[in-house]
Amino acid sequence: MLSDLGAGISNALHGFFGSKEGEKELNDAIKKITTSLLGSNVNTRVVLNVRKRILERFKPHEIPTKSAKEKALQRIVFEELCAIMDSGKEPFKPKKKEVSTVLFVGLQGSGKTTTCCKYAKYYKQRGFKVGIVCADTFRAGAYEQVKQNVQGMNIEVFISDSSVDPAVVAKTGASALKESGCNLVLVDTSGRHTQEGELFKEMEEIVEAINPTATIFVVDASIGQTAETHARSFMSRVKLGSVIITKTDGTKNIGGALCSVAETKTPVAFIGTGEGMTQIESFNPKGFVGRLMGLGDISSFAEKIEGLNISPEKQEELIGKIKAGEFSIGDFYDQYKKILELGPIGQLLSLIPGMNSSMFNEKEFKKMGVIFTAMTKKELKTNGEVFIRSLPRLIRVAKGCGATPTQVRDAINTYRMMAQMFQKISSNPMFAGLLGGQNGAMDKNITPDAARSQINQLKKMMPPGFSSMFDQFDKFF
Repeated sequence: MLSDLGAGISNALHGFFGSKEGEKELNDAIKKITTSLLGSNVNTRVVLNVRKRILERFKPHEIPTKSAKEKALQRIVFEELCAIMDSGKEPFKPKKKEVSTVLFVGLQGSGKTTTCCKYAKYYKQRGFKVGIVCADTFRAGAYEQVKQNVQGMNIEVFISDSSVDPAVVAKTGASALKESGCNLVLVDTSGRHTQEGELFKEMEEIVEAINPTATIFVVDASIGQTAETHARSFMSRVKLGSVIITKTDGTKNIGGALCSVAETKTPVAFIGTGEGMTQIESFNPKGFVGRLMGLGDISSFAEKIEGLNISPEKQEELIGKIKAGEFSIGDFYDQYKKILELGPIGQLLSLIPGMNSSMFNEKEFKKMGVIFTAMTKKELKTNGEVFIRSLPRLIRVAKGCGATPTQVRDAINTYRMMAQMFQKISSNPMFAGLLGGQNGAMDKNITPDAARSQINQLKKMMPPGFSSMFDQFDKFF
């Protein structure tokens, strides 16, 4: 599991930081890191090179203070892990002002069709008009799977009733979807084995028929370092624009898959983190490694927020309410529901520096939503004072949703604490800088120095227990 790899690396560093930090302790820490990498199916040659590079670069006797040593080792480990997961190339990214045709290829059982639908939703949320061509004429139920996955997303799906030739279907479908105004056309194809010559020939015929803007290779993380062999097999027949690694939430071999794909110099564009249609994340080595080491991934966090596609007008309205102290329980509930759209809260927390899923009770978090549904519209428009003044009202809500009065009170207190925190942040001049200034959009390109300064200011405003989430952030820079 991804969490196991992250825990192994983090525990190794924390063990060293809590020791005398001598040569023996350093070797023990590096051994634990390499063991974690090997346990994630990373190639032995790659792991030994990581060990060698860390030992060559880390010179503790040249560093005067304990804190400086810790920061230096953490930075070196961070950089070396990034290096083995980085192809050195940028993945294909469609542009709104251009019409792109993206071909999806991969092994049978890799989750290609589901990934194609996730990719469609990802870009639909970012303003693209997306269409999918079902060119998998071999597998029964492929079309039904696509239709079910994209139901309610306003994504066009093309299937041919007149031809079973995948190349003909792909060409006809791509043309039809472009004519209907789609600026991002995705072509889903049959899964294939690397030894099946006929299926590879079929793939080449599709490429010739549609001349795709990019071809994406979808691979299951569970095959680990074998991903390199399969990627090279596909690369020998078609030009790959990028790779998507799926099912990273259910295997310990994710490290091996990422590192082996990087060896091919083909960039990883996304990773699949679960079965839900929103559980796909754009991949960047620094953010991924930062998450492994408990340093968070601010860029991915900002990207998830961006995916909610909240209008600038709504953002300004919400910020206005927060500044005026008019942020109600109902407003909080609206934001709560949007957070649920981002996927499991544990995965979301791992993107925030110093936070992890063990700090949060997902069951209690979901219970809070049930509590809000038991409130009247009038109660949702308040700041919660009505429940503090009226115990019968609080008991009524508890009975209405199967919660205890204590749980209802805790939900209200959570809302009130967050409302106070938001108001403090919004009244500070650094708020606009932290969230990007205009329209409340989070700035993914904020400089390290500016981010560090703003985070340190933000820590001072946090209620007790919240400022600790930023303690790890400074180590990232």
